[in-house]
Amino acid sequence: MSTTIDRGRAYFLSLAAKRGFIIIMMMIIFLIDSIGPFDMVAAFSYVGVVAISGETGSRRWILSVASGCGALTVLSYVFFHGLNLQFSLESCLSTLVAIYIVSYFVMGQNETKNKLQSQKKVLDRSQALFEITQSLSSTGSISFSLPSMDMEWSAEAKQIFGFDSHHSPLMGDLIRLTHVDHHDLVVTTIQGLCRQQSSTDAEFRIILPDRKTKMIRLVAKPLGLAGDFSEITVVLIDVTFARECEDRFQERQTEIIRINRVMTFNEIIASIAHEVNQPLAAVVTSAQSGLRWLNRSTPDIAEVELALLRVAEQTNRAGAFMSNLRGKSLESVRVVEPVCIRDILKGAEVFMMRDARLNQVDVRFHIDDDIPVVAGDLVQIQHVVMNLVSNSIESLSLSYKGVRQVIVLASRNINGDLSVSVRDSGGGIRSEDFDKLFTPFFTTKINGVGVGLAICRSIIEAHGGRIWAGSERHSGTVFSFSLPQLGKVSI
Repeated sequence: MSTTIDRGRAYFLSLAAKRGFIIIMMMIIFLIDSIGPFDMVAAFSYVGVVAISGETGSRRWILSVASGCGALTVLSYVFFHGLNLQFSLESCLSTLVAIYIVSYFVMGQNETKNKLQSQKKVLDRSQALFEITQSLSSTGSISFSLPSMDMEWSAEAKQIFGFDSHHSPLMGDLIRLTHVDHHDLVVTTIQGLCRQQSSTDAEFRIILPDRKTKMIRLVAKPLGLAGDFSEITVVLIDVTFARECEDRFQERQTEIIRINRVMTFNEIIASIAHEVNQPLAAVVTSAQSGLRWLNRSTPDIAEVELALLRVAEQTNRAGAFMSNLRGKSLESVRVVEPVCIRDILKGAEVFMMRDARLNQVDVRFHIDDDIPVVAGDLVQIQHVVMNLVSNSIESLSLSYKGVRQVIVLASRNINGDLSVSVRDSGGGIRSEDFDKLFTPFFTTKINGVGVGLAICRSIIEAHGGRIWAGSERHSGTVFSFSLPQLGKVSI
């Protein structure tokens, strides 16, 4: 508070001193003009004083100085140079005109200066608010011109990438910090911006000099008029914390789903054990009874035959229960409802994004606009999609060292049915394994069970579709399935 008061006092003292200097200059010019010949020297001097006054005061002060100079000019002419001198009169009038013309321009200049200062204050305030907003939201910005690629980084952008505030980073510095798995993505994105000059949105990982990693979201838009884009603005958002929260949330969600499945599975196992145990116990009892009838000194063949009939009856009962159980497992498919594959793929994209990031796999979904609606069970079809995508991500993360990419494509085939393919960029599948891919308990994984693809085939075939695979060594693998459009088949 005291510092502010001291600064205000110093400002007013300085202003008073400057104004006092101007008044003294006016009086000195008047005295020199009074004792000397009336010429243009005084006029130039008064004009100079008016010009200086624009630096020391407001519009009223400038008018006061101009009026004072004009009054002194008239007094000097009337009392010291005579009223009958034509040259003195012309000089007096010229001086007055010059004084007031200069005062007019000085006032205009002063007003323009005040406006510029006000605008600068507004801009400074906006810049401060902008920097505070960027800091709070971990959002930085970069702008670069074309074709020179001269870059301007905001303070928060430098902070996100770990650059010194006095350093002027180049495009190469940004690419150098990009994780090797996302290097091609960043380079392709920047090249696309410069070449196509269209907006883009992408995420990539960077590695700071201290080996700390961050997830960065890049949103870019070209700026210009009438298609003449000469500058591109890039917004960089540090989404590391958000992605970590998402990962933790999905971990909890996955754990809840796993626990629910285990509990459901345990209930099913207990129910099956209860239903199967009864006929098995009866089989054992009947078999033991038959053995006792056979071990008698005189075997009773009729009783043995009855015991074997009871064994067959209970065995048929257990078999009928298992057949009925298998039939019930497929009954849910018969609840026909319209299913939009777009919703399924969008859900799968969100659900699989965490696994993709953890395994450094680029998963992309491409959905045609005219994909047909199918009939069936949404959960089971979603299970097929998730299983195929998960298999591709897992195979790439475990064994493949090149570009890790999975592309999911949904389209309408030539028959008008739904076609979905999951293609990866891995090393492919051996030709001798193709015929066994969808066979139960066949797996190429070290800890695999070998039922995932078999279940997928059962689901797709139960929906009236078909599933197949294709692969070339070192050219990736593609799993595809097709489903008839709604109304084309009864399930």
